[in-house]
Amino acid sequence: MSASRLPGFLCLNRPSPGIHVPVFEAGSTVPKLIHQIYFNFGHDLPGDLATAIATLRAKNPGWTYRLYDDNDISAFIQQAYGADMLRTYFRINEAYGAARADFFRYLLMYKCGGVYLDIKSSAAPPLDDIIQPGDRLILSQWSKSPRFEGAGIHDWELAGRIDGGEIQQWHIICAPGHPYLRHVIQNVIRNIHTYIPGLHPAGATGVLTVTGPIAYTLALLPLLPQSQHRFVKSHEDLGLIYSIFDDNKQHARLFTRNYKTLSAPIIHPTWPKRALAALYRAFNTLRERRP
Repeated sequence: MSASRLPGFLCLNRPSPGIHVPVFEAGSTVPKLIHQIYFNFGHDLPGDLATAIATLRAKNPGWTYRLYDDNDISAFIQQAYGADMLRTYFRINEAYGAARADFFRYLLMYKCGGVYLDIKSSAAPPLDDIIQPGDRLILSQWSKSPRFEGAGIHDWELAGRIDGGEIQQWHIICAPGHPYLRHVIQNVIRNIHTYIPGLHPAGATGVLTVTGPIAYTLALLPLLPQSQHRFVKSHEDLGLIYSIFDDNKQHARLFTRNYKTLSAPIIHPTWPKRALAALYRAFNTLRERRP
């Protein structure tokens, strides 16, 4: 059964305003905080990443730099959001580090604000040159450059709904308490609660849809008319660097949690969801046996 034919309560990325997320006071400026995630315990960074971080910090001497590992993430969610949110985070399969990183960055940036960058990413100019007075959230899409051909256009559901493809979330630049981020968190929590193994996708497609840029974009689309953001055509217009590496193979060698080829469910299902997954498998088996 395709996603477009599912009943609404089984569909991912549907409006979810009733899901409880704390309302944090909205800031008026982007604080001078740089956030990155590296899951390996102890922050034992490979040389290329350590050099890139040192360069980023040297360009931004007035900024506080924070690097988060597994323990830091758990402690932050527990302190900022409480045990229920931490349990929701741990429902994401630990094999899908990318999905856990997606969810955490939304929680982190909604609470703290600042500049989040993926660990492979950086910024060419000082961040003070990127952020303008009055910026509370900066959004961008993928460049039309041949270097990024196909990036941001994973679209089966999203295609045609937004010119230029997905909104990037490998970088998030925002003031704390921004209401857009709260809406994103609500959307992802609903996806986690809704997810049924087999019925909803696993692997790369699943991460993009459940926690990643598709989930991020679909949560933001209805909010864009509120104009509580600055939209730029491309991250390159800001001077942001998607990857410090020359190619994806070099990047992939550094990370053991490669989710793209996984077939395991993204979300650890509750027992009712396991029952629904079993029914769905039985339904598919019967359908395949029909002449």
